[in-house]
Amino acid sequence: MVDVVLVILVFFMATASVAGPEWFLGAAIPSWAPSIASAGDAAPASAESEQRAILPEARLEVRLVRAGGQTLATGLGVSGVGLDRLAEAAAALGQRVDIADAIVVVIPSGDVPYEDVVRVHDACLGAGLTRVAIIGE
Repeated sequence: MVDVVLVILVFFMATASVAGPEWFLGAAIPSWAPSIASAGDAAPASAESEQRAILPEARLEVRLVRAGGQTLATGLGVSGVGLDRLAEAAAALGQRVDIADAIVVVIPSGDVPYEDVVRVHDACLGAGLTRVAIIGE
C-alpha cells in the first residue's frame, strides 16, 4: 500500500514540474505599451511620463551584380557603381548619419567573386558599419 502511494506521489510531482512553467508564459508586449490600468484613466498623460517606442535598427541592403567583367553595387545611396565608389558612399553616409547600429545586408548575385564581397564588407567596416551580414539571392 505504501509503495502505491509513493508511486502516485512521484507521478504528481513529475506532472507538476512539467505543468509549472506554463503558468509563467511571457507575453511579447513592448514596454511602451499602455497598461490595462492606465487605459481606463481619463486624464491625459504628460509628455514627461509618456514613454517612446523603440524603433528597430535600420536595415541597409547592398546588392552586387556582375556586368561587363566588373562588380557593380546598388545601395547606401548609390546605384550601379563600382566598389571604389561604394566605399566612398559608405564613408560619406557614416559621416552624415549616426549609423553605428544599422544592419547592412550584402546580397551578391551568384557570379560575383568572393573577393568583391569581402571588399564590400571591408568598406562597410571602414565606414563604421560594424553589423554586416552576407546572404545569397
